[in-house]
Amino acid sequence: LRPYIVLRLVSEVREATGDGLRPGLVRSRVQADCYGEDYYLGLAIARQLITAVEGRRVGRFQRIAVDGARDLSGTDIPGTGAAHRRSVDLLIFHAEQRRAP
Repeated sequence: LRPYIVLRLVSEVREATGDGLRPGLVRSRVQADCYGEDYYLGLAIARQLITAVEGRRVGRFQRIAVDGARDLSGTDIPGTGAAHRRSVDLLIFHAEQRRAP
């Protein structure tokens, strides 16, 4: 089993100003599940993820914040056996993606 991360979009909220206008900024909550062969590897992967993304501003990403982290019970992965999962919640503030007409 190789360590890996699964990202899931939990919610996406368009930010509004006091007058109700949208400034084109979106706040997305993303759950990052970090998997490792044991507790310590899962924890190490999560810590590396946090170090890599917290406070970053890249391209259309205005800011990335860590909103929390928690240990989840071992998970049985078919064909590979048990893995430990550490879940990290990220708040990502980014420019709204324009859709083609």
